[in-house]
Parts: sequence; C-alpha cells; structure tokens
Amino acid sequence: MLFAMICGFGEVEDVPDLWVQHQVSLCEDFVHRYSEQTGPHYALADIEELLTSYNLSLQKLHLPTVDLPASVLERANFDVVEEQAKANSYTIQFNSEQRNVVEILLSAVYNNAADTPKCYFLDGPAGTGKTFVYSTLLHTIRGRGDDVIPVASTGIAATLLIRGRTAHSVFKIPIDLNATSTCNLKPNTKEADMLLKTKLIVWDEAPMTHVHAFLAVDRLLQDLTKCKEPFGGKVILLGGDFRQVLPVILRGSRTLTVASSLKKTRSLVEIS
Repeated sequence: MLFAMICGFGEVEDVPDLWVQHQVSLCEDFVHRYSEQTGPHYALADIEELLTSYNLSLQKLHLPTVDLPASVLERANFDVVEEQAKANSYTIQFNSEQRNVVEILLSAVYNNAADTPKCYFLDGPAGTGKTFVYSTLLHTIRGRGDDVIPVASTGIAATLLIRGRTAHSVFKIPIDLNATSTCNLKPNTKEADMLLKTKLIVWDEAPMTHVHAFLAVDRLLQDLTKCKEPFGGKVILLGGDFRQVLPVILRGSRTLTVASSLKKTRSLVEIS
C-alpha cells in the first residue's frame, strides 16, 4: 500500500527504479506464499489494484504489467479434497466454543431462512483461537467448492489468513474517508463478480478500522447485490479485540474514538 501511495501522490520521479530497488522486499510475502516465479506477479497485480484509487496503472507508471488483477489470481483453484481434509483435521481440535462459532457461521452461510442473521462479530483477546476459527471456515467452505473472501484491516494480519488481503485492497476503500464515502470498485468487473459469488466474508482486526470504512463497504455490497439488507445480505464475520487498538483519531477525545468504532455499525450479532 505504501508503494502505491508514494506513486499516487507523485513523490518519486522514477517509479521503475523504485520498484527495482525494493522489489525483493515488496515481493517477499508473495514469494513466501506462492513461489519465486509467481510471487512478483502477485505483488504487481496487488499494486495495480491499489493504484486504481489514484487513477493510475502499472502501464502509466512504466512498470511491468500482469494479465489479471490480484483478486482473480487469488482465486486460483483449490483442491477440494485437500481443503476438506484440512477442515476435518482442524475441526477435531476444536473446543466447545470454537465448534459453536463455526456451526453458527456455516448455518448462516447455507441456511436461506429470512430470519437468519447475516452479520457477526467474533470477540476474543489475543491467543483465544480466532485465527484458527477463520482458517477452519475457509477450508470448510472452499472444501465444498464455494468461494470465501478473507480480509484484514492490516497487511500483517492479512498474511495470517489463507490467501488473505487487506480490506482496502479488496473493497477499494478510499484513503480519505467520511460518512458518505463510497468504495472505488465498479460493477460488472471481475472484482465485483468475486464479491457477488462469495459465500462468506471474513474480516480480521475489524475494531482497528473506522466505522466510515464499514459504511462504505455496506453501500458497495448493497449496490452490487441490489439488496438493501446490511452488507447486501452477504454473510460477514468481523473479528478482533476491542481491548487492543481502536481507530486512530488525530487529537480525538475518548468519546470521538468510540464514536468512530465498529460499535456504531448496525445489525451485528456478537459471538464470543
């Protein structure tokens, strides 16, 4: 994201040279997740998506181009049998609370009853197994041949999710937010199609993100699905720990910080 911001605000004249200088660092996570050969392609595709917020592209900046956006590359086919096996191996390690959470979410995903809640928040301090629950849900749903989108509020948190990405990258959340902000993701695109097809959205470290970002994503999903339910009727699991970092408000009071938090998002069912 920092590389895209530097390019977007025009802080460097020779962008290709900047890429060459820092390519190893910029591609490190992608190489670790994929391979030496494909890692740089994923990195460039991710940068391409971030650049759209600044009306830029790899081509405009004279950077190497890739054929597909990261959102499409991330959907590389999963081995359904392997995903099912991983889901089973994770499930047998559950405690009763973790099992309850997964059962609630899977029921929400595959139960079409009108009165089934769709928006959930998983609360728990560090080390209580939230990531383990996320991973089980990802393997289980992918093991059934369905799509699931894992995102996080920070890049570091996103690396802990299987093929996770930042929420800003997936939803095209603008950098400068206000109460009426809209995401920069267009309908009838491959990225929009990915959101429409997904069975579940998992969003880790959600308490760190300003409520205006959630409102923007809410508008985006309602616009794409043509459904006025919260988040367009999509099943969404937000997770994190309000005991840790809340949205950072410049010179903000305690009251203003709380007012900017996820607590102000409507229609969440808390499960802990």
